[in-house]
Amino acid sequence: IDADEATIVLAWAIVRTESKETWRFFFELIATPIKDSLDDEAEGLAIISDRQKGLGPAVADFPNAWHYWCTQHLAENVGHKYSKAIEQKFRHAMQVTKRSEHAQLMDEIKELSEPAWQYIVNIGDKKRYVLCYYCPC
Repeated sequence: IDADEATIVLAWAIVRTESKETWRFFFELIATPIKDSLDDEAEGLAIISDRQKGLGPAVADFPNAWHYWCTQHLAENVGHKYSKAIEQKFRHAMQVTKRSEHAQLMDEIKELSEPAWQYIVNIGDKKRYVLCYYCPC
């Protein structure tokens, strides 16, 4: 997104299905224009994505790239499946800088809805979407 809130397309591809191979192909498309700014190991490359099938294994081919899950997608999924109130609390829980605050917010979510809490717990690797788990704040 540029300064005027317009989407800038870096690359696009039409593929038969989402898979590791097609995502790898797509990463190669987008890496071409920025290859000079990256070394061979993709250090400095950050990939923010939803958790589509095939995407995780393709990102794993770039072990020095940083892969973060899009908190907008995660929060919207929680909101659609449960409620806007839980979505807002979850958004807050993803943005706190102290693990104790995160734990408190997760306890509050559990009190509101055990199924929502379980859904969030099952998202997985917190350092991919919760600030206090990857930030040395």
